[in-house]
Amino acid sequence: AATEAELQLAYARALAGLARLSDALARYRDLLRMDPDNGVYRDEFRRVKGMQDKMAEGDDAMRLQRFSAARRLFAEAMTLDPANEAVAARMRAGRARSFQLQRKEALDCETKLLDAQREAKEAEEAVREAQKRLVQAGDRLRVYSSRNERLQTEMAADEAEHPAPEDPTPVHLQPAQACRAKWAVCLAVSEASAALDLDA
Repeated sequence: AATEAELQLAYARALAGLARLSDALARYRDLLRMDPDNGVYRDEFRRVKGMQDKMAEGDDAMRLQRFSAARRLFAEAMTLDPANEAVAARMRAGRARSFQLQRKEALDCETKLLDAQREAKEAEEAVREAQKRLVQAGDRLRVYSSRNERLQTEMAADEAEHPAPEDPTPVHLQPAQACRAKWAVCLAVSEASAALDLDA
């Protein structure tokens, strides 16, 4: 009859063969507690633990989008026990998933690249248009600055050559005259407003 240790070992191997590595490791730990010096237990425990570690590292690499590293780790997990079909199937599925995610990332990257190129082109066109407007504004500034300077010079020369006549209105009447002029302007504005209202 098989001993308890033999049954436990067979069970651990069956669990490992189903890729239930955590459960298999728990059985191997029980066996090692019963017989710490057993080389078979230690070797099989290390092999199963190695597969589990490589699988976990591969999954972590996938989450970090390190797809090449993930595939390498999955391949290393399979080499630890080439006869384990369940583990090999999981690793092949992981590799396929890594390629799928990598292709999706490449497509997303290509889309974003095209968007960035379009935005860069639009920005370049906007910069060129702004530079064009800046040049035009600078040209206008120079033209009108020169024209203003020329007009100011001509006006100053004319005023110096032909000074304005003094106001003949006596000084004590000038404020009243200014007031009448302002009142005349107000009346003109009022009449113009009324005319506009009638036209409307």
